[in-house]
Amino acid sequence: MSETEEVAETQGAEKYTLVDCITDPALDWVAPEPRGIASSLTSQDPRLYMTVEQQRADGLQNWSTRIPGEGERVCSSFDGHGFAMYEFVFKEMRLRLPFSPFAASVLKALQVAPSQLHPNSWSFIMGFEHLCTYKGVLPTLPLFFRIFKIQRKPTREVGRAPRQNWVSLKHHEDVKLFKMFVDSVKDFKERYFVVRPESASARESLMELEEDRDEQGDARKDANGQVIVRAVPKFPLSWSYTHFLKEPKEYTTGDADLSPEDMAAFESLKTFVAGFTPGVWTTRKGVTIRDEHGKPKASPRLINTRTLLKCKNAGEVKLCLDEMETIAERMLKAKQDEKASRSGRGKKKIVARASQEVRPGTPSVQVIGTSGVGSGPLPQLPGLLQRRGQEKKIPRLKMRAWEDAESFQFLEVRRQQHARDMAAMVRMVSSSLVLGDERETLVKQLDTAQTRHERAKGRINQLELVVDDLREKQKHWGDQLDEHRKRGEDLDAARAEIERLNAVMAPGENEHKAAEGLTTRADLVKVIAQLSHDFVEGTEYAFENAVQQIKCLNPDVELVTRGMHVNGQVKDGQIVIPAGLADSDEEEEDAEGVFEEGQEDEQGDGHEQEDSLGNCIST
Repeated sequence: MSETEEVAETQGAEKYTLVDCITDPALDWVAPEPRGIASSLTSQDPRLYMTVEQQRADGLQNWSTRIPGEGERVCSSFDGHGFAMYEFVFKEMRLRLPFSPFAASVLKALQVAPSQLHPNSWSFIMGFEHLCTYKGVLPTLPLFFRIFKIQRKPTREVGRAPRQNWVSLKHHEDVKLFKMFVDSVKDFKERYFVVRPESASARESLMELEEDRDEQGDARKDANGQVIVRAVPKFPLSWSYTHFLKEPKEYTTGDADLSPEDMAAFESLKTFVAGFTPGVWTTRKGVTIRDEHGKPKASPRLINTRTLLKCKNAGEVKLCLDEMETIAERMLKAKQDEKASRSGRGKKKIVARASQEVRPGTPSVQVIGTSGVGSGPLPQLPGLLQRRGQEKKIPRLKMRAWEDAESFQFLEVRRQQHARDMAAMVRMVSSSLVLGDERETLVKQLDTAQTRHERAKGRINQLELVVDDLREKQKHWGDQLDEHRKRGEDLDAARAEIERLNAVMAPGENEHKAAEGLTTRADLVKVIAQLSHDFVEGTEYAFENAVQQIKCLNPDVELVTRGMHVNGQVKDGQIVIPAGLADSDEEEEDAEGVFEEGQEDEQGDGHEQEDSLGNCIST
């Protein structure tokens, strides 16, 4: 049978009633069957099987199961880190939660949910792990995807983009190790339920820690400067389109991509299966099927995945694969024996015992057996019948007597041979019973060793998590130390700058009092502006005072003061006002006029000025 069992099942999809109740637009890419087939499981179903984990001694459960609701489908999302899974995988393939680290890594690499993977593909994942453990090689993703590749069967409809169904695994053309678990998984599409983790250990098996990052991709930090981490699923728990962003060939591995260790493991697995004797094609009646050249048709013998997954522990897995290898060797030996037997048929010798007494009508006969038939005498024709020319001389009645004697002797010899075979069978059964007792002991020892091994693996995983946590803290502390060192350097530089500024701002020996207490440029600019203002006002006051004194000393002289300016200069007998000050002269007069109007309420001061002017004139 072909490994494209999904095609045959898809063609028979009309037997399912499709009720599409998915309203989430994010699932528009899902094909009609996954989004339309409701679970047919009910609590009254006598075939219902919902065991998903090994029974614990304390009776507690790490995982809970429930039948999906009316509007829930296999591609739906479920709260509490729940996910859909098929009854067939737990019931027939004996998958038990939690997922192994390798199975979780396959789901993560493919970016698919557990129910998004076809059930037959789960048998390949589990069988691959068993085979790697048996051969003592490490199961890695490059090695796995060198053996298996991706197969998809989208649903194509007129007027819209193809929609995706289940994802399957199949062998590469150049390597085949496993038989499919079944040619066609019957009714798996409608027999699914929801699994949810209940204990902390169950939830931890589905989650991993990653840094929380912002829109720019930078790690977020808390108030203490530590990187914020969050728990996220190791792989999608509901159907994801991320897987389909890559082409199937992007998930495969070539020989050039394998490490030397993976390449050696790949050759070891191929050699192991290649040693199996090819299976000869036969009809139901046991007749060998031959090709057009008359040669028996044969096909490579692969690992029986169904038998392998029935094993309950590592000990049974070893015995199972040992038996497969032994069966192959025995079949090869039987084939060689059959060849030897055919080549020796022409060498049979018929010998009569001359010393045997022969009674008339009941001759005694004996045959020397050929190789491969067994020890002991076998019947042959007597010496008289060896010569064909003498057969005609024997009377008819005597010929019948010879035939009866031959039959009797043949039955007697076969009876004796049968007795010897039965004795050998009894001895073999006795040996099997002894070996069976030893096997039970060995299986118990293997179970104990496997339990210890699993505990050690769990402890190793815990220690690895602790080591990763310590490395992360070490990195964080190193970053903090670098930042602290940098801040110390900045602080030292700031202190040096402060000392330099203090030295620059220290007062000089003959420094003006107006400069005392100045610490900033703004203060200096403010003082300079104030001093400039005071200087201008003092200069204008001195100029006006000088004009008044001249008028006071020369009362009889009509002095002309128009055209005089506080900043005027006498050049070539003329008063010259510097450029830029002539235009502002009128503005100052206007300002003086405004100022005089504002001083009307100060009449007392004006009278005093007139009195002083009068006194000057009188003087």
